[in-house]
Amino acid sequence: MSIAADLGMECFTAESHASRAYLETINAITFTDEDIEVEHPDHRRPLYLMATINGVQVRRALVNTGASLNLIVLSTSEAVGLTGRRILGAPMEITGFGGLAESTEGYVQLALRVGPIVALTRFHVINSEVSYHVLLGRLWLYKHHLIPSTYHQCVKGRLNGKPVRIPANHNPFSQGEVNFMETMFYDELEPDDKSPTPGTPGAPVLKKKEGGNNPRSQETAGSWVHQAHSTSQVASNIVPVKKRNGQIRCCVDFRNLNKACTKDEFPLPNIDLLVDSIVGSSMFSFMDGYSGHNQIRMATKDAEKTAFRTPIGNFYYTVIPFGLKNARATYQRTMIAIFIDMMHKEMEDYVDDVVVKSKTKAGHLQVLEQVFERCRTYKLRMNPMKCAFGMFARKFLGFLVHHKGISVDPAKAMAIATMKRPTQGSSKASLGGSPTSEGLCQD
Repeated sequence: MSIAADLGMECFTAESHASRAYLETINAITFTDEDIEVEHPDHRRPLYLMATINGVQVRRALVNTGASLNLIVLSTSEAVGLTGRRILGAPMEITGFGGLAESTEGYVQLALRVGPIVALTRFHVINSEVSYHVLLGRLWLYKHHLIPSTYHQCVKGRLNGKPVRIPANHNPFSQGEVNFMETMFYDELEPDDKSPTPGTPGAPVLKKKEGGNNPRSQETAGSWVHQAHSTSQVASNIVPVKKRNGQIRCCVDFRNLNKACTKDEFPLPNIDLLVDSIVGSSMFSFMDGYSGHNQIRMATKDAEKTAFRTPIGNFYYTVIPFGLKNARATYQRTMIAIFIDMMHKEMEDYVDDVVVKSKTKAGHLQVLEQVFERCRTYKLRMNPMKCAFGMFARKFLGFLVHHKGISVDPAKAMAIATMKRPTQGSSKASLGGSPTSEGLCQD
C-alpha cells in the first residue's frame, strides 16, 4: 500500500514498513495480513459487527458502504423496547439492490454503541425480513471517520487521536436461523437457547413466539435428528433398503409428504450436454458428495414435517433427508452457488457427482487445490471411498469418459449382447417397455 507523493505526503510500502506499531505512529489507516480475522482468506463473509442498542446486545450490525442510510428492522426495534409511537417523520421510499423500491416506516434516534464508539444515531425503520438486525451505512462510517474492510473482517479508524480497531462478530447466527443463506459462510452457529438479555455479549435479538415455552427437543444422532414433540401431526414410516455395497440404509417413506409439497422447478443439468462438455480434457478427478443431502440444514419451520416413527419415539431431521421430492434440486442449486465461477470451465456437476477436468497435469493440480479450498470454505464433504484423482478414464453418469472422448459403458454393452431372446409374452412386453408392444414382437 502506498500514499501518492504528489499530495505532499511521505511515500512508503507495506514491505518496507511492515510493523503495525510504526504505522500507528503516523496518521494513516492500513490493513495488513495480521488483520485478517478468518482462517481461510478465500472467504465470502459479510461484515457483521456486535452492537448495543438500549442496553441490548445485537449480533448482526451489517456494515454496508453501498447504503446511504442507517436501517433498523421493525422486529429489532421492538425487541430492544422501542414502541411505534417513537417512530418519527414520514415514510420515505428507498431503493435497494436490483432497483426494488421499499417504503420506510419513518426514523428513530437511538443510542448506538459499537466497540468504543458511542453516539446518538438515526435509523430509518423498515418492515422486512432480512438477514441483519441493523444496517450501518456511509452516514455512520463518515460521521466517525471509519474505514471498513470486508476482506479483513474489521473496521478501523481513530478516536481521540488513538487508533481504533473493531473486529467482526464471528458467530452472528444461531442454529435456528439456518434459513439465511449467509450461515454457510460460518463454521459455528450459536445455540438456540440463548435469549436476548440486556448487556449480555452475543445475546441475539429474537422475537419471542406466542404460545408458551415448549421444551427443547432432545438432540441425538450427531445433531442430524431431534426428538419430535408429542403434538407433531406428521410422522412417516421407516423402510430399510439394502445398498449395492451390502450396507443397510434406513429410508423414510415420504410419499405422503411429497404429495403435499410443491415441486421445485430448479433444472437439473442435461446429462448428454454435461458429458459432451468433458470432451477435450486429458485428466480427470471424480468426486462424490458424502451423504450429500445431509450436508444442508432444514429450515426450522419445516423440520418437524420430516418426522418419522421409531420404537422409542418420533424424531425429525434437522438436515435434508434422502427421499424428499425437492432434495436433488436443492443440492444442485447449492453446488451451483458454491462453484458458479468454475462450472463448465474447470468442473462439471450433476447433483452430488463432481468431475474436475483439465488439459494438463500441472493445471489439474491447481484446479484441484482451488476446488478443495472451496469445499473447505463451505464445509462441503466428499466420500473418499468414491473419489478417484488424476484419472485418464472412468465411468461417469453411465458413460466411459477418457481423454479421447466418450464411449459406451462396456459392461452395459456386454449385458445387452448376452441378453437371452425373450420367448414368453410377458418377457416381450417387458422388453418393449409397454404391454401394447407385445404385438410388435414376433417369434
